[in-house]
Amino acid sequence: MLERPALASAFDQLYMGHERFGQAYMEGREAHKEVRAAASSPMMAEMQAADGGAPLPYGFPDDAARLATLMRNDPNIQLAFFALGGWGYACGAGGRHRAAGEPAGAAGTGLVRAGAAAGAFV
Repeated sequence: MLERPALASAFDQLYMGHERFGQAYMEGREAHKEVRAAASSPMMAEMQAADGGAPLPYGFPDDAARLATLMRNDPNIQLAFFALGGWGYACGAGGRHRAAGEPAGAAGTGLVRAGAAAGAFV
């Protein structure tokens, strides 16, 4: 919203010099600039290109369980595909950071839940 000059100007006028909220507003504006700069960095562009816009796997466990239930209940559904992003970060981190395993952990959880929903672990 603050990328629109008219709105940014209106918010600036509203909060500039405000004794209680002025400092917090300015800090928020600076943080917003930093986030936008980081999001437009070459590394972020490379990561987005690598995953082709696929969603991160954090919602995959629920999606996989629902799909497995559908497949169990409808024998006409025999094959399904999911596109999951976030692997460029996981591979590039090389296990040095805790967050590197998070996409794989969510995908693994999804596979286990899908197996359980399909009746594979009964």
